[in-house]
Amino acid sequence: MPELNYIDRTFNKNNSAQYHLSIQTDRNGLAYCIRNARQGDYVVFRKYRFDHVYMASDLVRHVIAVLDKDDIMNLPFHAVRFMGYTQQSTLVPSSLFI
Repeated sequence: MPELNYIDRTFNKNNSAQYHLSIQTDRNGLAYCIRNARQGDYVVFRKYRFDHVYMASDLVRHVIAVLDKDDIMNLPFHAVRFMGYTQQSTLVPSSLFI
């Protein structure tokens, strides 16, 4: 069940192909928002809290559970953006290794 759940009255599941979905996740949880591409308004915001995430595999398990249970995430969207954060790997520019 989402920790935060906002759905604007203008949101229409039947028009999901006109919306942009942005998802962000880290070891503390997953949040997503949906923007109406035509009007530029954000029409949905949900946040799920994760507990006991110690490894990347724990994070993946929690994300899959949200994807399976959330009724909005399974809709077809015009565009989807995903950002994931972990502490198990980091990209470091080669210029720092002089």
